Amino acid sequence: MKFKSNRLMGRSAACFVLLWSIALTALAGQTLSISGVPPANAVEGTAYSFKPTASNSSGTTLTFSISGKPSWASFSTSTGTLSGTPTYGSAATYSGITISVSNGTSTASMPAFSIKVDYAPPTISGTPATTGATGTAYSFKPTASSPDGFTLTFTVSNRPSWMSLNSSTGALSGTPTTAGTYSSIVESVNDGHHNVSMAAFAVAVTQTNYAPTISGTPSAYVLVGQTYSFTPTASDANGDKLTFSISNKPSWASFSTTTGVLSGTVPAGSVSKYTSITISVSDGVNKTSLSAFSITVNPASVTIVRPLGVFAASGPLNSTASSDTQVKGGLVRVGWAQIETSAGSYDFTAITNQVNSLKAAGKKWTLGVVGGPSSPTWLYSSPYNVKSLTLDNGSKIPQYWDVNLQTRLGLLASALAAQFGSDSNLMMVYIPQMSENGIEGQFNHTADSTLTAQGMTSSNWTTAALGAITSFSNAFPDKALAIELHNILSSDAAPLSIIQGIEANSTLLNQAGVAMWWLSGKTTYQAALLADIANFPGSRYGQTIDQSSNTSAFLNSDYTQAYSQAEALGLKYVESWQSDVQSGTWDSIFSSFNSFVSAQ
Repeated sequence: MKFKSNRLMGRSAACFVLLWSIALTALAGQTLSISGVPPANAVEGTAYSFKPTASNSSGTTLTFSISGKPSWASFSTSTGTLSGTPTYGSAATYSGITISVSNGTSTASMPAFSIKVDYAPPTISGTPATTGATGTAYSFKPTASSPDGFTLTFTVSNRPSWMSLNSSTGALSGTPTTAGTYSSIVESVNDGHHNVSMAAFAVAVTQTNYAPTISGTPSAYVLVGQTYSFTPTASDANGDKLTFSISNKPSWASFSTTTGVLSGTVPAGSVSKYTSITISVSDGVNKTSLSAFSITVNPASVTIVRPLGVFAASGPLNSTASSDTQVKGGLVRVGWAQIETSAGSYDFTAITNQVNSLKAAGKKWTLGVVGGPSSPTWLYSSPYNVKSLTLDNGSKIPQYWDVNLQTRLGLLASALAAQFGSDSNLMMVYIPQMSENGIEGQFNHTADSTLTAQGMTSSNWTTAALGAITSFSNAFPDKALAIELHNILSSDAAPLSIIQGIEANSTLLNQAGVAMWWLSGKTTYQAALLADIANFPGSRYGQTIDQSSNTSAFLNSDYTQAYSQAEALGLKYVESWQSDVQSGTWDSIFSSFNSFVSAQ
């Protein structure tokens, strides 16, 4: 059969408008056509499919063909179906795709078309917790990925103020502070091309009932006839009403269930140790207790036996001093860190070794635990967190007035008393100080400005010293005590206030004396403080300012002037340096002083 071409049909052929369809009309009226609207967009990882519609009036078998087929697609020559799943990384626009159909004689084609393949969107999933509680940490981290490996960035809308977002990982975290329902929280992820969101969620936060807190350091000692009183500090974060209770209350004491105050005047016949006393506080739901404590009631009148004569200033005695009857004993001096290596863990070996040596020689002993730079470093760590003072030489010492430091000193005193308090050969205990050398109250090598810049004042030093004296007095009620005095901040204001604080307390005046470790015969050094010590009505103790070989330290380069000054001040106890008591050179001056003491 002979066909006309479309060109020979003339201008009338232009009347046919073919949208997505081309028809071929045979000379005998036969028509071949193909049509359809192929999807113009696809997404990586998502199946794509298009099947055209073709008709053939001749009834012959049709065969399809394609040009410009995307690499990720397949094509059926029998149905004309173009299908496939774009692979990840194949995002692009694929143009010039043409699908044609043939009946063996004629061919018809669709207009060329394009497919734009977009990047696969990121995914985000997870199940965030929908409940929380005040004071309890909340966290959620979604699972998210980008099929194309793009960097992900997370955002969240309607985020509660207590919740933080890690924009790199999507992690939500925080600790709620206020109860309530936090709604419409939406977390999204963006890969730079798509933004995908999780379903909105809510977090219902309930109010946590916090246990009340209780703290305080009850005094461990009281005398018959004295009034005992302890008030704990308690609080409740929820503002609940608090009720106090007590177990093992001493019979002579009363207790307030509304304030927690334990108080009472100790009557005669109450001398004893009252143990396992526990004060608790409750908010109606939770109960918190102080650590169990004890109260030791001592007799109203305590006889203090004080050290007399010449003692060695430190260290074990050699054979000369051990056999010297003019040397009455020795000062056992150890660092605090040596005996309390960790909080509440005591090793008294460093003390007992020296004590045993002195006892073997028939000598008495006095005790000095050195604070300051010899204090344990665990004081600065949690939960004690004692504040420090940095000296001009760069070393660090605890602040004497720090409340936690004072608590630890009280516990140290109690531990020492439990170990050595009943030893009749222990004649006196020095008060540890947080000073340059830890036992004398001096800062001779640190500028006043360095100290005041870190909060030190004459007032807080005085309060701290009296607090330490009181703790040791409570722990050693029948032992003599001494605190060494020097000017503080270039003034005798603080040591004078300490002297006045001792004078104002009859118990302390009976027990605690003052010491000067600067006996030299000179009266110009710390002259005002020297007068304060001379006027003190209680016991006075001393130590020579240096060893005798350093003659310039003494008045007229004469070592004996130190002992003349001791007698003038009415001292009954003097420590000479170890080298002087061990040389045997000064036995005559020692004998003279011991005779002076015996005559008093």
